[in-house]
Amino acid sequence: MAWLKTVEENNKKKEEKIRQYKANKNLIYNKIYNTRRWQKLRQSYLIDNPLCEECLKKGKKGKIVPAVTVHHIVPISTAGDNVDKMIELGFNYHNLEALCEQCHKEKHNKTDYFLFENEPDN
Repeated sequence: MAWLKTVEENNKKKEEKIRQYKANKNLIYNKIYNTRRWQKLRQSYLIDNPLCEECLKKGKKGKIVPAVTVHHIVPISTAGDNVDKMIELGFNYHNLEALCEQCHKEKHNKTDYFLFENEPDN
């Protein structure tokens, strides 16, 4: 029955990681996304970069896709609960890229969820 104890311990660790992830997400939203500063930065970035930067990089010939979202290249979540680092990453103009909805979904499928599911135990 030692394997059962290991499974239960792993489930508890995963539940704790999920709890920490959700708490961190709430902190990010309160410190970054729910601010006037972010709304102005986002709007300014989309005015400066009206087309999806990823589609332009991929060289989709003849396809002009408008950007609808601003993505953080280095995710704010990598700051953990360090608010100063969150603010640095969140409001850094050079850490942003304008993306269409499809490219934004693809970026998050490749990074956030993959990293979250496979992050090493500390």
